[in-house]
Amino acid sequence: GESFSCQLRSSLKKSSVSSEEDGDNVIDFVAEQISHHPPVSAFHASSPQHGLSLTTYMNSNSKFLGMNVGVDLVGRGRLYVSKHNEEYLFNFPSVYCRSILTSPWIEFTGRVRVACPQTGYVATITFLSKPSYGKEFNRVSAEVRPSANAAAVCRISGCWNGVLTTTFENGETEVMDVSQLSRGTKVVPPMIQQGKMESRRLWRKVTSALQAGQETAAAKYKKALEDMQRRRLQQYQRDGTSHAPKFFRREDEHWVFSQGNSTDV
Repeated sequence: GESFSCQLRSSLKKSSVSSEEDGDNVIDFVAEQISHHPPVSAFHASSPQHGLSLTTYMNSNSKFLGMNVGVDLVGRGRLYVSKHNEEYLFNFPSVYCRSILTSPWIEFTGRVRVACPQTGYVATITFLSKPSYGKEFNRVSAEVRPSANAAAVCRISGCWNGVLTTTFENGETEVMDVSQLSRGTKVVPPMIQQGKMESRRLWRKVTSALQAGQETAAAKYKKALEDMQRRRLQQYQRDGTSHAPKFFRREDEHWVFSQGNSTDV
């Protein structure tokens, strides 16, 4: 039942050649653990200025592979574009932590499918593993098709955190350097304004103890939190009820954002 909320803020410019600011671009973000068994987390982000909203949920399946740890992310994402009344549904890549006993590093691998039911368009994005010999990290390739069996109208290749090159069916190309995009500033409400189940408020004593190098005190506070969670679970079992998430609700087999459906403040 823990949650976390914040805003991401960045200044908008009137044009690409002007440094004059034109207000703030604000993204509202909220995350919540909606299930403990299995552990499932849900996330929602929205940008009212651009008419965009994103809702995702996932749980994870981990596996140990010698010097590597693999995590399969199981769930679904939904991006809604209000201007066109279109939704884009997608799954997630897997995450691998490589060389965990020497010099650990992380990469995404696997295939992601993005589909728009309103238009029929489908994109396939492949996250490529680093070759055994070579220094090519974070490589990705993608194809966009008007329908599942149609020819690709464009292809994308490069690094998901660097330079991406899009090649269209007429031969024209377009290059974007993701690393040059500006990042917003994360703004978190003051502790006193946070809900009693928000993570930073719940774990503040553990965090403070760890920052002060007091491992024994941190373990004590952590145990107290875990004991509290067990008591809540036992109370649910005695009452024959279950936890109701604050920000999300179940619709059929999927989780959707519900604008907050609890008085838990």
